[in-house]
This record gives sequence, structure tokens and C-alpha cells, in this order.
Amino acid sequence: MKNIIFIFSAVLCLVSCHDQSDYTYQGETLNGKPNGQGTMFAKNGDIYVGHFKDAKFDGLGEITFISKDRYTGSFSDGLFSGKGVYIWANGEQYSGDFVLGKAAGHGSFKYRNGDFYEGEFLNDKKSGEGELKFAEGHNYKGHFLNGKMNGNGILRWPSGAVYIGEFKDDLRNGFGHLSAANGEDYQGEYLNEKKHGHGKIIWSNGSTYEGTFNQGFADGIGICADAKDTPVYSCEYRKGKRVEARPQ
Repeated sequence: MKNIIFIFSAVLCLVSCHDQSDYTYQGETLNGKPNGQGTMFAKNGDIYVGHFKDAKFDGLGEITFISKDRYTGSFSDGLFSGKGVYIWANGEQYSGDFVLGKAAGHGSFKYRNGDFYEGEFLNDKKSGEGELKFAEGHNYKGHFLNGKMNGNGILRWPSGAVYIGEFKDDLRNGFGHLSAANGEDYQGEYLNEKKHGHGKIIWSNGSTYEGTFNQGFADGIGICADAKDTPVYSCEYRKGKRVEARPQ
């Protein structure tokens, strides 16, 4: 599964990082400093229009960067703070809460490939509960940490397949339950997207195997049944192939 981490990369060019020869200011002042409504034109091409307090962006405003990125929303002490919208030149967009210049709290992120996330952020990354809708049609709802699916969640595919269980770094890891579109059902342990460890599988023809899995395959001595409500017996698989069956 692809890496879906979001790192907020905007860098503000604030009045406080310039001396007066580095920018042109038009607007209200107090004691010779920008204070109130005004417009700042930085020599590097950044433009800010909005409210100032003590020569810093403070209140509602909009900054357009030379890169064509744009932020519209609330500022505090020169930083993004409160509600705001940041739009990248490539069309990607974050809308939501900011704290000390970073995405934090509730927000949404629109990716240029069509993916869409809504949920909690911390330090510019998806962290907490959220929902990620992929452009390909599948959908994840659950816990995120450091920008990736981590913890418990539900992953659904357009085919009707559903996985409910644990994730680590965007991959199925730990215990999970997969109901496949072809009727196959697996409950057990996963390692990096593959069935690995102890588990039980019910194949689409009704036969079952409970035992050890290795790298996605039934692999070891386990308990089998040929169909639902039929006698179980000891059996052995190696790399997904039945090699021995011993009726009990």
C-alpha cells in the first residue's frame, strides 16, 4: 500500500524576518510599524493582504507565495493559527485547523491524484481518527499515526471485500479479519499485508484450515474440514499446498 504521509511544507516570509528595505508596506501603522489593515509586498515576491498587529500577521489575512501557493485564513503572532485553507500550486489543498503554524486538529486534505482525507491532524500529519478515500475506490476508516494508517481500522474495496483489524505503517499487521469478494474468509495474524502466524481460513468452496500461515500461505500442520459442519481432521500444508491428510 502506498505511502500516504502528509508533510506540511509551507514557509512563511514574515515582516519580522525582514528589515524595511526587504519589503514594501501599504496600510495602517502604529508607532511606525504595520498595525491594522495593510498589504506587504516582499522583495522575494510573497504578498500578504490582511490584518497586522505589532508588525506581525495577526487576525484574518491571505498570503500568496512566489511559488503560487496560497493561504487564506487566521493568523496569530505571525503564524497560521485557527481556521484556514492552504492551496498548493499543484492543486492540493488543506482546509481546517492550524496551531503554531502547523496543521493540527480537525481538517481535510485533497490530493492531486484524487485521494481525499478528512479527520484529525497533528504536527502537519494525519494523526488520530480519520477517513481516507482513495481515487481507485477503496476506503479506509480508522486510526492514523505520523501520517500513516496505524492501529485499528476498516479497509473496504469496491469489490465488496472488507478487512477489519490492525495496521502498522499503512500495512495490515497484527490480528485481522478479511472477508474477500470471492467468499473466502480469513481471521488471524498478518505481517506486512500477508497472512502470517496463526489463523483460520474458510475457502469459497467451504473447506477450512486452521493452523500456521507463512508469508501468505497455509504452511504447517493444522486442523481441516472439507465443508461446514463436517468432521475435522489433522492435515498438513506446505507453501499453500496440501501434502498430507490424516482423518481423526
